[in-house]
Amino acid sequence: MNILITGSTGFIGKKLSEILLLHNYNVRFLLRETSHIDKIDKRVKVLHGNLFDDSFLKSSMSDIDIVFHLAALRGETGLPWKEYEEINILLTEKLLKASRNVKRFIFCSTVGVMGFGTGLSEKSPLNPEGYYHISKVKGEKLCLNYENCIIVRPSIVYGPGDNGFLYKLINLIKKKRFIIVGNGKNKIHMVHIDNLCKGFIHTALNGNLGEIYIIADSKALTVSEMSQVIAKKLGVNIPSVMIPRIIALPLAFFFQKCFSIVYPGKEPFISVSKVNILSLNQDFDTSKVLSTGYKPDTEPEKGIEETSC
Repeated sequence: MNILITGSTGFIGKKLSEILLLHNYNVRFLLRETSHIDKIDKRVKVLHGNLFDDSFLKSSMSDIDIVFHLAALRGETGLPWKEYEEINILLTEKLLKASRNVKRFIFCSTVGVMGFGTGLSEKSPLNPEGYYHISKVKGEKLCLNYENCIIVRPSIVYGPGDNGFLYKLINLIKKKRFIIVGNGKNKIHMVHIDNLCKGFIHTALNGNLGEIYIIADSKALTVSEMSQVIAKKLGVNIPSVMIPRIIALPLAFFFQKCFSIVYPGKEPFISVSKVNILSLNQDFDTSKVLSTGYKPDTEPEKGIEETSC
């Protein structure tokens, strides 16, 4: 089976390609002309070119069975809307058109399109905040116009080698700079990279076309539970001081604005979205993907400990 991956040099793409190669799939990377290929596994066929060139994209899809579209401009970087529009919407549309004859097109969205809440499911109303999540909503709507599409909404991804949310949280706790926002009882429902890659492959092979699937770990943890797992692994203590959300939000807003002026294009380590993650509930009902036979293997406590090493 021939599989094409966009965003293959990112955290998810690298791990997904490793697993696919391990199971003897024929893997191809679709890369822009400026991408470096010296560290790419020799078993991978690299397709180098202009990602906005229709003829290049169409030829790249020759004899492809499954496309995993992972490429995206993520986070709140302070970049203008047109940057998110170009990568997350226009490129998605071009790939969809070029993939009309591909059996399955798997679009990587995000649970962020639903905002915050408890027991969020694929039927929950959309409530995006920020350019990234808004652009992903528009990408999803494009995908729903194509019969060969499946939309996957991963929760916050973590695991060894990642430099995202959990990595930053671990570093704060390690340096004894972490302060709980709110009361620490809100839930965060993440997904270990191994669980996510297994979910991607499972939905690509067993999911129903035209459907949306949330992929997350078997359960959510509260911020207090998560921070205690990390602190225990690192052999440090969590400060008992807590900062009220009502104070943290305006401080984060001010810092984010200043940071975007001084460092345009970079994601601030303190932001409104990060305060929201640390102080609001965001857990999911994953019964839909579980009903297809998918089962996450890595439990969150074990995954967090593994990442904290």
